[in-house]
Amino acid sequence: MGGETRRPTPGVSCRGCLTKIAAVLPRGLRQDLEASTLLVGPKKPEPKEAIDAAVLRRAIRSECKLRITYTNVQGANSRRVVWPFAMGYFEEARVLAAWCETRKDFRHFRTDRILEAAELGERYPRHRQVLLREWRSAMGATGQATARN
Repeated sequence: MGGETRRPTPGVSCRGCLTKIAAVLPRGLRQDLEASTLLVGPKKPEPKEAIDAAVLRRAIRSECKLRITYTNVQGANSRRVVWPFAMGYFEEARVLAAWCETRKDFRHFRTDRILEAAELGERYPRHRQVLLREWRSAMGATGQATARN
């Protein structure tokens, strides 16, 4: 994806570490490690994305509006103009946090459900840091975002 360095998920990192540790342990300790009840589950497949995340990151950095086509959880498509200000990386999905001009509110868009994203070449009227501060306040003291899409 556009020159970005992909970091391994925790499960992949743990398996790699355990393999390296086992390779240098004396036989008795290696057997103890292999008999351990510490288990690392298989990695879930990453959601396939229709867009290049570099477009989203560029819009965030330049504080520019995006026109997106988005599919919600029910499969309905909508077109939105959004002011993207942050991306969250979760085990099962990557999420774009943005102010939505249609809803006149903060919204969270799973990037694997964004079908199209076009930069409009127009800066949004508030700075990214202001939006981030307002978003944190809107999410409440716990900072927990709820999916609205």
